[in-house]
Amino acid sequence: MRKLVLVVLSLVVAGCVATQYGTTLPTPPFEEGWRFLDGVAAAPGDKVDPPVLRSRPPAVYPIEARKQRLMGEVGLEITVDDAGQILKVEVVSPLEPTMDEAAVTAARKSIYVPARLNGVPKASVVRTTVRFAVH
Repeated sequence: MRKLVLVVLSLVVAGCVATQYGTTLPTPPFEEGWRFLDGVAAAPGDKVDPPVLRSRPPAVYPIEARKQRLMGEVGLEITVDDAGQILKVEVVSPLEPTMDEAAVTAARKSIYVPARLNGVPKASVVRTTVRFAVH
């Protein structure tokens, strides 16, 4: 019985500390990277240049999430056409609905230099994260 009481007290204290110092929402592992769209593949000896992010406005931290000190990362897949324009943004590793939407909104305003295969621009899919942290 004494051990049970100590375990319960430990959990209560841990919960209070997490609430006081901010809560990081758990997210599954997410790997950043990129690939050509529609199965385009490079052959050995091909010159491949990945897409390059030129600019992205910061995501607007939702007020309620900031008040609750929610922190973490939203994993996105961004489809970039051969001109560097954003065609589609998908949340593939969600965090919290308002934070997911803020990440998508910022990503839609991104500007990329498109991927290239042997000097020819190609559409691609970029996997990236948007981080939310309370400082």
